[in-house]
Amino acid sequence: MYRWYRNAQVCYAYLNDVDEEVFPVKRDGKKFNKSNGWPEWFVRGWTLQELIAPKQVEFFNKNWVSIGNKRRLALALEDITKIQTDVVMDGLAGKRLSVARIMSWAADRKTTRVEDRAYSLMGLFGVNMPMLYGEG
Repeated sequence: MYRWYRNAQVCYAYLNDVDEEVFPVKRDGKKFNKSNGWPEWFVRGWTLQELIAPKQVEFFNKNWVSIGNKRRLALALEDITKIQTDVVMDGLAGKRLSVARIMSWAADRKTTRVEDRAYSLMGLFGVNMPMLYGEG
């Protein structure tokens, strides 16, 4: 999946819990109480590669109104995700990052299936293998 996102012209990120027509740049524990004060998109496992890999990510609120892109929002995205802006904007290519650093980005993220905790990280580590659900 990481390679697909990396080769995409644009990735659309739908923030289903954002009502406003501006990107939420401040933590709001009341509004986003299930996701560390940020929109739910930022705590889902698979969205980590959706943010890092594509050259362009466009964010939309629940009414499909554009509320920004990853280049314009790079500093806010760094604050939310703790991923440095150069990685947010340019991906992982050519960067020497520790396994611990990459794992820290995923630490608070959630997946529906247990296996997806690992599968959602494979591309970030350059691993390409088939996903075999239920194999343990």
